[in-house]
Amino acid sequence: MRPKIKICGITNACDAVLAERSGADYLGLVCEIYCSPRCIRREVAAAITKLTQIPVILLIDKPASEVVNIAQDVRPHGLQIIGPLTLDEIATVKRLTACSLWHPIRIPVRSHDSLSVSEIGQHMESLKSAGVDVIILDTLVEGYKGGTGKTCDWNLAAQIVAASPLPVFLAGGITPENAAQSIALVHPAGLDVSSGVEIQPGIKHPGKIEHLVTTVRSTP
Repeated sequence: MRPKIKICGITNACDAVLAERSGADYLGLVCEIYCSPRCIRREVAAAITKLTQIPVILLIDKPASEVVNIAQDVRPHGLQIIGPLTLDEIATVKRLTACSLWHPIRIPVRSHDSLSVSEIGQHMESLKSAGVDVIILDTLVEGYKGGTGKTCDWNLAAQIVAASPLPVFLAGGITPENAAQSIALVHPAGLDVSSGVEIQPGIKHPGKIEHLVTTVRSTP
């Protein structure tokens, strides 16, 4: 099965429509994360969601009650929850929103002996039991909780993908130029791409999106 494509950091309706028409399977909307140059208000996210049914809303360090409130205001396809929600809180969000839940796991740029694929697998099993539907593998960079634009250890990522009970999207430094290599090495269920298809932060490049989609669709 071919990998799916999530174009993240969508900030406006034109880019949302462009990405979907070009073949994106999901759109990532960075909602009320004010440290991000790709941040949009929930009202903007709701307006984009009315145009397409594939947005996934990214939220950082929001309490479960606020996650639910934003989901009810925006009505997205999915919620990508970054932050310290407990498994019980994740289960509550799933029950009250009925959204697809996406959860990040961050791994380093280079191999790290202290990381246990077995332990990560057990963690993913717990997330699945709580209602998580998709895992995002992103790059661990000090001081960042996502959106680093740096590739992680793809060898470790491949082991995690093989052990995962859930679909895994690979994020971090994916571009049209390295997409085929990432698929061949990691075998993810999907790619999550933001800066790799941009003119500048928050503004997408039509040619780069088309190049990415063509590359992914043609990769065996």
